[in-house]
Amino acid sequence: MSTLVKGPNPAICMDSESRERLLVRVATSSSFQRAPRLRELLEYLCRVDPQGTVSEHQIGVEVFKRARDYNASVDTIARVQVSQLRKRLEQFFQTEGAIEPVVIDLPRGSYMPLFRPRDVADRSTPALDQFWGELFPAGHDVEIVLADGNLMIISDLMGGHLVTLDEYRSRTYPNEPIKRYIADPKLRAVAEHASGTHMTSLQDAEVVRAIVPLGIRHQFHTIVVHARDFRMQAAAGNVILVGHKKGNPWIELLEPQMNFRYGYKRTKGEFRGVLTNTNPDPFEEKEYVVEYEKHGYALLAYLPKPLGDGAALLISGTDLSSIAAAGRFVTIEKNMATLLDRLNVTPDTQVPYFEVLLKTRLLVNTAPAFEVIAHRLLGG
Repeated sequence: MSTLVKGPNPAICMDSESRERLLVRVATSSSFQRAPRLRELLEYLCRVDPQGTVSEHQIGVEVFKRARDYNASVDTIARVQVSQLRKRLEQFFQTEGAIEPVVIDLPRGSYMPLFRPRDVADRSTPALDQFWGELFPAGHDVEIVLADGNLMIISDLMGGHLVTLDEYRSRTYPNEPIKRYIADPKLRAVAEHASGTHMTSLQDAEVVRAIVPLGIRHQFHTIVVHARDFRMQAAAGNVILVGHKKGNPWIELLEPQMNFRYGYKRTKGEFRGVLTNTNPDPFEEKEYVVEYEKHGYALLAYLPKPLGDGAALLISGTDLSSIAAAGRFVTIEKNMATLLDRLNVTPDTQVPYFEVLLKTRLLVNTAPAFEVIAHRLLGG
């Protein structure tokens, strides 16, 4: 017979076996498949003595193998990872785990998970349902086009040259642009070697991981395609382009309809991603440049597909962490509610074509926080 274990939330008692089964379902879900550190952290927090407490320092030592005398106020790995885990749990219970009767919460200011009954607010995701249901109707295929990670490396070896879509699609790619823009034989050999494989970033994979459960929930079929293998079809269909133009030249097809456009410029002695504001409103900047380890910018754009019938969603940004943040933004209910409110969308109106600019806070290869700072409504 299983024993009763009181969770930190006095509103619920779960037997230890039910608690463990829920933990296993969450930890083995697609939401955590590509996040082993978050999975390990979740399992540790859920299995630590539920009658006790756990500290940030204890997490750093026991989960992330820091020395026992490490300074948690300087090394914030535990705090950052718990924040990421909190967001991942929210996303799981809104998508893959939408039918779970009990949810796992990580309240702010605490490191102890709460196992609590799902309430009506937890089950309801009207903003997500409206957004994804309208953009990508059930029964239709959606191609998710991931950026070419090797192209980003080659671009750096070319001195920051952004490969155009014509160059990328040409039969002479990659040999011709490599020969044209890289004079050093050793660097040219590195570029040629890189061009022979397919690679994408972990951040792009995180975006896919966030979107696929929504496809299951809203009954549209997702097909993941590398930018090198993609072809924009004139036939009806829907597409999600992930990345920025440095790694995904297909974004070039959307730019004639867009206000915010990606560039890669030398700033403060180094190349940085920048979003140019082609028609600034009052109090807006003309350029939004990433400041590594401080802040970046993410860009979301919903547009008609440039060829054939269908919709295109761009998930982009000045840097890889900001791109991942944009992916999280469009897959979490409270973020989508904020977006639809900003666009003046009600349950009785359709989602218009738009661009939304987010400012992200950057910490060691992640963007744990973001806010909407500008938007545009676009003609269909």
